[in-house]
Amino acid sequence: MRFLTIAFFLLLLFVFSCAAPPVREEIREDGRMRGEIVAEGEAYLGRTDLDGGGHFRNDCSGYVIGLYRSLGYRVELTEYRGSESESLYRNLSARRRIYYRGVPRRADIVFFRNTVYGGGDRVTHVGMVYEVLENGTVVLLHYGSRGVAKLRMNLIHPRTHKAENGEVLNDFLRRKKPGYRGPVLAGELFHCYGDLYGYVTR
Repeated sequence: MRFLTIAFFLLLLFVFSCAAPPVREEIREDGRMRGEIVAEGEAYLGRTDLDGGGHFRNDCSGYVIGLYRSLGYRVELTEYRGSESESLYRNLSARRRIYYRGVPRRADIVFFRNTVYGGGDRVTHVGMVYEVLENGTVVLLHYGSRGVAKLRMNLIHPRTHKAENGEVLNDFLRRKKPGYRGPVLAGELFHCYGDLYGYVTR
């Protein structure tokens, strides 16, 4: 009986050892592809004109979607009323590809609401996760008023622009208006994350 128990245990170890490598390989490949997307996005830093074989449009969602398309991914979106940022959000939401908590992965999308006056409580801006720092600050790549740039957002301290040591935790994402006391920092305007990599096909 004891021999059979040991044999069964060894068989289980063999089965799991055989199954583990493909799973690890899939995770490794996933990380590699996400890194490739981020590297492509970084190459456009400082640029205002994103002409790239018809893949891009010079705005925030056009930049993010264009990065994926320029690398051969098919981003098929159902059209919704409103901005393309809102449409992208609704498409990912319909596929249950959005999330609100946790540490985002590289190349995931960040959706912001109410970043412009008159935008209402809708998604009005998007960025792409570049990296996550040890203090919880999420560094994004996005297309803003000055073209492609990095943007910092810290959801642990969403209402803090700079830490005591002078490090930027949240960049301004909405321009201040005289008399306006509403949210202006990235952390304050955050709505959710979106897994665009898990949504697209290639």
